Amino acid sequence: MRTSGARWAWLLATTFLVGTVVVALMNLNITTPAPQVADGASLPDRIFANFTAAQAAWLQDMGSSVLFAVGFLAIAALGPILRTLLGPDDPRAARLGVLFVVAGTIGILSQVIYVGGKEIATVPYYCDCEFGPAQLISRAAILDVVVGIQDWLLSTSIVVLSLGLLATAELARAWKWANFFVVVTRLLAIAGFATVAWDRVAAPVLKRAQVDLPYDLIGLGLIVVVAGVGVPVWGILLGRTLSREVTVQP
Repeated sequence: MRTSGARWAWLLATTFLVGTVVVALMNLNITTPAPQVADGASLPDRIFANFTAAQAAWLQDMGSSVLFAVGFLAIAALGPILRTLLGPDDPRAARLGVLFVVAGTIGILSQVIYVGGKEIATVPYYCDCEFGPAQLISRAAILDVVVGIQDWLLSTSIVVLSLGLLATAELARAWKWANFFVVVTRLLAIAGFATVAWDRVAAPVLKRAQVDLPYDLIGLGLIVVVAGVGVPVWGILLGRTLSREVTVQP
């Protein structure tokens, strides 16, 4: 059980780290082309340019989504393992297991929905007729809906996982696991709540108030800090903890 848990923890750390690096490189247009939009281009032309750039970056986009989906699978798998190790008869451990499974499942769905929707919506072809511009605009609107669904699924997954992390920290402390692991687990949970608060509350309010901020850059920074640093560090610590025999019971 411990060996299996350690392997899932290392897999979680690896997939989230690599997936975040790919996302960062894509968003900064380091490994993917930026949309080639001419000055004064019409809305359909701008949409077509964005779709063309999205298709050029498709393999990397899909690869990052697959990596995150595998990472969320690891989270779901860790739920029953942590429940068994931290007290199969403890109601707190039971809640922990459920929270991890739910968070992982929702996270997987967020990636599958995004990949499936974007693959179809961004195909850079359209009807060569009078309805061509309307078709492009409608597909762009559909893509916005897909991204919105993904964002809310991810926010839900993060909140549920953060609750699971708080439960993990409480039980790990009772079982005399390393204090550093307990502290990092709590900090990661707090970072998760803060990220959702920014994405779902603070950023929308500031945008409606027309506060000029680099929202995309801030969002990318949060992804890097939480998914690219926090989760991998926690996964490594968990893997190392599970690789050692812990026999002190609460």
